[in-house]
Amino acid sequence: MFISSKQSEGECGRKGFYLLEVLAVEVATEENEKITVITAYVPPFIGAWTRASHEDMQNETLQTLEKLTRGSNRILPCGGFNCKEVDWEGMKSGCEEGSWGAKVFSQMTENALYQHIREPTRVRGEDNPSRLVFTRKEEEIDITMGSPLGKSDHVVVACDVWLKYGRESIVPNQRQ
Repeated sequence: MFISSKQSEGECGRKGFYLLEVLAVEVATEENEKITVITAYVPPFIGAWTRASHEDMQNETLQTLEKLTRGSNRILPCGGFNCKEVDWEGMKSGCEEGSWGAKVFSQMTENALYQHIREPTRVRGEDNPSRLVFTRKEEEIDITMGSPLGKSDHVVVACDVWLKYGRESIVPNQRQ
């Protein structure tokens, strides 16, 4: 995660349960506007751990995300959730009840979060986005996707977040 511009220093912490990978950072501007940026990664099940361990990690990730999203109005959860079967554009789970994808879809919609990524985030192999970005309001963010770094097949997802609601015109008044 890269945060730029004139941001005050914030606290950065890693929630360390089992194999859980969740990082939450509160960013504050000079005007003390705040947004909590949350990154999470849930790897697909590949047999490197037991099925029960993988499900424990998924459940702990959801519990942590629930705590972090309930506590703040200005949040930006993002990351690799590996729930490719969800149709975020059509707002359909498309998953078996109780599956990982169905649980993520349910939690994000229950918390009134809008998912912004509409195109694949891997350059080969998948039609659905594997990286997801959520906000409470659809218009809070601009997203651009760049080329993968190094040998990765995942594109770089860059987010510009508006910290103030409503936009001010920056076009100067030429006649006064």
